[in-house]
Amino acid sequence: MSKDNKKSDPGQLLFSFNKSIAADFKGGKISSDGGLILLREFDKRISFTAGINNCIKDPRHPLFILHEQEELLRQRMFQIALGYEDADDSDVLRLDPLFQLAVKNKEKRISLFECEELASQPTFSRLENRVREKELPIINTFLTDNYLKSQQQPPKEVVLDLDSTDDPTHGNQQLSMFHGYYGQTMYHPLLITELTSKLILGVFLRAGNAHTAENVVEYLSPVVTKIKGKFTKTKIILREDSGFSSPKMYDYCKKENLSFVVGVATNNVLRKKSYPYLEKARKLFKKSNGEPIKIYASFKYKAASWSRQQRIVVKIEKNKHAEDIRYVATNLKGKAKEIYEFYTKRGECENRIEELKNGFKAGRLSCHNFFANYFRLLLHACAYNFIALLRSSLNIPELAEAKIDTFRIKLLKVGAWIKKTTRKIWVHFSSSWPFGNLFVETYKTITIRGAPQFSLA
Repeated sequence: MSKDNKKSDPGQLLFSFNKSIAADFKGGKISSDGGLILLREFDKRISFTAGINNCIKDPRHPLFILHEQEELLRQRMFQIALGYEDADDSDVLRLDPLFQLAVKNKEKRISLFECEELASQPTFSRLENRVREKELPIINTFLTDNYLKSQQQPPKEVVLDLDSTDDPTHGNQQLSMFHGYYGQTMYHPLLITELTSKLILGVFLRAGNAHTAENVVEYLSPVVTKIKGKFTKTKIILREDSGFSSPKMYDYCKKENLSFVVGVATNNVLRKKSYPYLEKARKLFKKSNGEPIKIYASFKYKAASWSRQQRIVVKIEKNKHAEDIRYVATNLKGKAKEIYEFYTKRGECENRIEELKNGFKAGRLSCHNFFANYFRLLLHACAYNFIALLRSSLNIPELAEAKIDTFRIKLLKVGAWIKKTTRKIWVHFSSSWPFGNLFVETYKTITIRGAPQFSLA
């Protein structure tokens, strides 16, 4: 506790609802984030922050460094994982005893400066603004490696979901622009996620007025190259909504021998081709006594801008309220119904976006510099992947599908009393903590069972 905090200590606090209760601030070094020691242990096992650190050059002179770059990255990532999404939060968390234990590379580091406090907000602002543009793709490659190195066996197929999202802006950020579809001033990030692992393989910040498909092939290409380089016999399938339907995307899939299912916006030609199936749906509905009807079909179609025709799967739904017709372009073989239902499951990737934006607060892009905001977005994505890797390695049913809010409550947000003796640092948890068994099971998985068996450094 700092001297200022000691001066402001109110002493004993008495409560009128029960006169036998008194409170004070003399409990010793206590942290509300006891799960940090699990995060640090897992980080040590897979060298996650060491891997991020290898992506970024540190131009600072070694003699004048108070906080190692790897420690800064670990502190920022752990803060995001624990729900402290703003760099400003570091001003108070730098005094937290458990953050200090979890972040430092050594229990006590002696240098020209001796510092126990962690980095504060200005230090993180300098870090964010000194990361160079050419280092950002390297961090995205690291995200792809998160997936590749975590796979013990080559998968039969990899399903990549592509989607964009809006990130409203509220200040004078570079390339913050108005987007007509969303009706707001914003950034327009693009995400590439993998279906089975639920990992982010790439996240790309774009100007607010960027089209959904802008630069998508350029962003996707390095990810596909990395996957094909490691898993030579693995089938790669792309799932995208209609915003990504473009001649460039179809030509790229043909060139790289990729499978795809892509939504296609309706037009007069498609409506004309699907009219016989619509008539069939209407007739079936008349005989169904008001029960909704769904039929699926497929046909060949070539838009004027496409270099070749594609198979179009159409879904027609008829009920007493409306008629709904949707189209999907694909080069997959199989029944129309199976392909369309596979396409609709792409909504799962929106859960990844929702968790990144709301659970990990990835919308905190308030720097003026565009590339500083890009780096911030990547840090939030790294925090997401770190927790996703931990979650998948535990094999604990109660946590297998847990989103970050539940994960924090059940594993990370627990009061801990830190006591230092001559030979050991003790972290004492409450003996009545209801999730203590999950903590112990997680500890055993990480340490005794040695999971996972890979390193990201």
